[in-house]
Amino acid sequence: MAKHRKNGVSFSDAVSALQQWYHEQVVEWADDFDKRIEKGEFSDRDEFIERLDEETDSAGVIIYTQQAKAIMFVSKNEDAYEDDIGEPPPTVEAGALMAFRRDIMERMESDVDDDDTFDQDEEEDEDE
Repeated sequence: MAKHRKNGVSFSDAVSALQQWYHEQVVEWADDFDKRIEKGEFSDRDEFIERLDEETDSAGVIIYTQQAKAIMFVSKNEDAYEDDIGEPPPTVEAGALMAFRRDIMERMESDVDDDDTFDQDEEEDEDE
């Protein structure tokens, strides 16, 4: 059996392409949420988490099984569901959803664990 292919895509190339695709998805979502936090769209962390959950739950990368499988293959957080819930995910989509959310939050520049991140209105009022 040949160690490499003269024609076609190698497994390594295919994995790299999946990693790049997924990285671009995570960056796009993380950047969008960072901008929305900066604009003051969320009143607190709970509202941010609620919107993150709602919006990622219907994301195309989650609802299509093949894409969800790809996420579980390339995400460094493929165990996020089991870590958070304490049992294996019931579906690949459920596992991918938790991995995707964690990847987005890890990529974000905003410190979503700090309540001050969401207190922009109060800070502006204090400056006046």
